[in-house]
Amino acid sequence: MKNVFKIAALATVLAVSCGANAYQIDGDVTVSHTNSHDGYDASTALGLAATYYFQNVQPVRSAPLAEAAFLNRASNVGIGYSTLTGSNSGDYNNFVLGGEYYVPNSQFYVAGSYINSKYAGIKSDGFDAKLGYLPMNGLLLTLGATSAGTDNNDTQATLGGKYVFPVAGNGSNFVNVEGQVTLADNSPFKVKADYYLDPTLGVGLGYAGSTNSDVKGTTDIHAQKFINPMMAIGGQVSSTDGNTAFGVNLKGRF
Repeated sequence: MKNVFKIAALATVLAVSCGANAYQIDGDVTVSHTNSHDGYDASTALGLAATYYFQNVQPVRSAPLAEAAFLNRASNVGIGYSTLTGSNSGDYNNFVLGGEYYVPNSQFYVAGSYINSKYAGIKSDGFDAKLGYLPMNGLLLTLGATSAGTDNNDTQATLGGKYVFPVAGNGSNFVNVEGQVTLADNSPFKVKADYYLDPTLGVGLGYAGSTNSDVKGTTDIHAQKFINPMMAIGGQVSSTDGNTAFGVNLKGRF
């Protein structure tokens, strides 16, 4: 716990020393734990992620700090690694390398990622690619293709979207809604909604599932609070078929 306070103090000093609230690097550390349930062992997951933006990201006045990069249409590259230990089927490791590019002086968007996974000793590679269009500020519509998480690495089409908008009559409250569906058998999908009480605090709900009634979906409740413009702490509770996971997240911007 002392180390957490030391990290928080260091992030505060860095935020002050940076002067303006613009940032070019965004880093996340996430830890979650799932309790044992109905014959399933308890498991612990660790996630690390970092994103580099080609230009400084300046938070939009009165808008959520969590959505600053999206609202700025900030092109970037990123890397992520996650690992799960203690599950019945064996350890899980996942590596992701990707990026987003907002085409200058246009309404077009391109994104792609490479995913390398190892689960219970079995390795797999996949990709995810998207083409997008932004018909207005805060709205992104995408059409893509993915082989990540599909059977036999088959390529399947995806449809997605994200919309960040202010609540009518209140300039400091915003809503984010986003989702994606894979156009394949059982139609895997995920949706998420966030309500920002002010630029620093957001709470939300998420669900990931499919049209296959034999596959249980995952529901989550999450929240994030920016202690200052360069540091945030978040938490999440998720449930899948009676298995409950608790997670915490620390974000730093530089």
